[in-house]
Amino acid sequence: GRCRSNARPAAWISGFQSVPSNNERALLEAVSRQPVSVSMDASGDGFMHYSGGLYDEPNCGTSSNHAVTFVGYGTSQDGTKYWLAKNSWGEYWGENGYIRIRRDVAWPQGMCG
Repeated sequence: GRCRSNARPAAWISGFQSVPSNNERALLEAVSRQPVSVSMDASGDGFMHYSGGLYDEPNCGTSSNHAVTFVGYGTSQDGTKYWLAKNSWGEYWGENGYIRIRRDVAWPQGMCG
């Protein structure tokens, strides 16, 4: 489409804070206070075609090529911990535009980097 250079901002960012890499505890603390932008590897078919459920893809890679926003976290009925992330691909992707990504995994970089 055509770029609307005179469009008015819908929101302002007043600041930011970095969260240490490979530190789930720090990320949990940050997400409990506000949404957190997170880079990850989204090149696998499992992510691209995600339609619901808990995303648990140990072989998805760790090359950062996409960003999502972690907006919360929880525990599934079977006790698996997860991050709740908002994706930018619209409401028809995933669970109305969201994905539940497994957390508390054995490798330090987390699920998909």
